[in-house]
Amino acid sequence: MRNTTTTASLHSTREASVKRRREFAAEMRAKGYKRVVRWVPDLTNPTFVEQRQRDLQALAEHQRAHPDELIELTADDVKGWV
Repeated sequence: MRNTTTTASLHSTREASVKRRREFAAEMRAKGYKRVVRWVPDLTNPTFVEQRQRDLQALAEHQRAHPDELIELTADDVKGWV
């Protein structure tokens, strides 16, 4: 079967998609929402993975060097514990 998709039909599909997106955005704004874009860590990026590993290792080393620190910090927040 031949591909009968034409430039005109692709253009109209894109226009329809843009129109739906705009209508949805207008609906959400009318409800009191605003669009927010956020940057989040890319867990597949080798640079991020390496840094996360270094951070976790540093945290583990700190916890080994100061095993009672978390207990002391937590005990201060609990009434009756001294």
